[in-house]
Amino acid sequence: MNFIFMIILILIILLFFNIYLKQINSSFYTSIILFVLIVNELYFSKIEKFDANTAQQLIPTQPSYRLDYDFKQHMNKQMCLFDQQKNIITNNLPIISKCHKIFNRKSCDEYRECEYDTEFNRCNEKSNCNNIDTKPLKCRFMDNKDTCNTLAQKMHKCEIYKNTDICNGTYGCNWNNNKCEYKSKTCDALTDTECSTSDNCKWEYYNDIYNAEKNTNMQQCHSLDLLKYSGWINKEITGINETDINEKLNKYLVDNPDVKYYGIQKTVMGEYNLVFLKCNSLSTISPSKIQQDKCLNENKYLGNNDNVMIYKRQGQCKTKIKCKWNDNDPVIERKCNTNSDEQNCLDEPDCYYEYNSNKCLPKGVCEDKIVTTQTSQGNGDISNGQNTNGICYINRPT
Repeated sequence: MNFIFMIILILIILLFFNIYLKQINSSFYTSIILFVLIVNELYFSKIEKFDANTAQQLIPTQPSYRLDYDFKQHMNKQMCLFDQQKNIITNNLPIISKCHKIFNRKSCDEYRECEYDTEFNRCNEKSNCNNIDTKPLKCRFMDNKDTCNTLAQKMHKCEIYKNTDICNGTYGCNWNNNKCEYKSKTCDALTDTECSTSDNCKWEYYNDIYNAEKNTNMQQCHSLDLLKYSGWINKEITGINETDINEKLNKYLVDNPDVKYYGIQKTVMGEYNLVFLKCNSLSTISPSKIQQDKCLNENKYLGNNDNVMIYKRQGQCKTKIKCKWNDNDPVIERKCNTNSDEQNCLDEPDCYYEYNSNKCLPKGVCEDKIVTTQTSQGNGDISNGQNTNGICYINRPT
């Protein structure tokens, strides 16, 4: 590019002199060409300093560092999802919105357009991006608290393998009765009782608040006043934040195994109430039943100030989370307290400034959850941070 620019510049100069000065000898032309060449060389070599060595340093063809494979695959998957969403928006394509409203794997697998991601414990739309193997993602790659606290060991879909060798060679799968099934100790195959006895698994209750699942646990909408009047309410927990619903629900249902039905009510103040019923059948509380749309709150079946949506006790066994979010590091906390004013806080990479409270707080980090106990079912001993059932636990990287 520099050479072309130089030739063009010389031609323009020579043309100028040829037009306005008729009698020019060859030595003058030679001087002009040499002058332009010297100026060009000085400009591009001294001022801009774009030489081959500098370019090699800026963009190395074979860098000395190597990004972690999991990190690169995760990045590739996110870029793939981004490109697909961009394509939907650009070309005004229809959006399938059912999958992300489903909370359990069984219902998710029953829809052809959906696929359950056991690593993130959620139901997604089927996509070519799902073919990008992220391996079991490392906790330290997660910079979001919600993602960190839900990240689990990646599980395979045993039912898709039709070959004995492939099935038996896949973690968590076993060929049995001419089909590929989950091994008996795999979390996805456990009942609620079996799940509670495994150190690697946890039982979670869920609510089909969108009425999107084929095997929905959403039941009926009822008048809250009539339920109270008839005496069918065993326990009511009020004033709950949305983020605390699952915790409160799981705790009560675990402590009260005989409870079969419960209700959710969202008030106009944005708070949630949980109502646990005494009945073993909804036919006994039928006088308080009303139309389902009376419990529709925006696009979710959450009830309102007058009505409560009743759900059936239902859940699934999931692999325990392998990561935990840590924003209580005392060293970082002291550092943020020291740099409590806004500017110093913003300059500190481990802290962020919370404008609502005018405080300098730790950003937090996603750490590997450390497990020190062995599994009660004898799945394997933990050695060097890894057990034989394929779930890896390592200390926070330094």
